[in-house]
Amino acid sequence: MATPLHDFLHDSSADSIPAEVLGLGRRWLLDLLGVAIGGTSTSMSQIARNHVDLPRVISSGFD
Repeated sequence: MATPLHDFLHDSSADSIPAEVLGLGRRWLLDLLGVAIGGTSTSMSQIARNHVDLPRVISSGFD
């Protein structure tokens, strides 16, 4: 079932988004990647990875 957010995201193009908003999105994405990479060496990250069936998540999560 489509929602207004779904419709907005699929009907939008990069040309319709202000340059400032695109810049913030890029910065937030880089921040997310940095936090994710930095967090991989923590003990909590290891515990979480030990409880995830990664092949199942990959094969069923992106269809």
